[in-house]
Amino acid sequence: MFFLIIGGIISAATMRTETFPSIDLRLITVTVPYPGATPYEVADSITSRVEQALQGIEGVKRIASTPSEGMGVINVELKDFADADDVYNEVDTAVSGLSGFPPANAERPIVKKARPTPNVLTLAIHGNTPESTLRFWADTIEDEL
Repeated sequence: MFFLIIGGIISAATMRTETFPSIDLRLITVTVPYPGATPYEVADSITSRVEQALQGIEGVKRIASTPSEGMGVINVELKDFADADDVYNEVDTAVSGLSGFPPANAERPIVKKARPTPNVLTLAIHGNTPESTLRFWADTIEDEL
């Protein structure tokens, strides 16, 4: 019993605690703006080419792309124990190494590691008043904050 109590005290004293712990989303995003392009053009000339370039990179769990009007977004999900910096460098190199990329009217690709931005404050307003009054006070409080 004595060893359990001493072990508990030592564990509690050395335990690391954080108010806002850092969270690693394990996600790399490649965004390519392509003004004026249709989703089909974006899929054909942007997302499919980037997906093919990223195939076979060590540490990549899944690649998912979203072609939309004027922009292509490719999300690269990392495996659990993959080094995010190494995979980021390989993704950046693979995207930069595509020949004839991006197309003429497209902008340069933006490769980013996803970082969470925690909410600092959540505010809920409730009352037996019309919604317009609640909205007014919500906007007023937001401006004051």
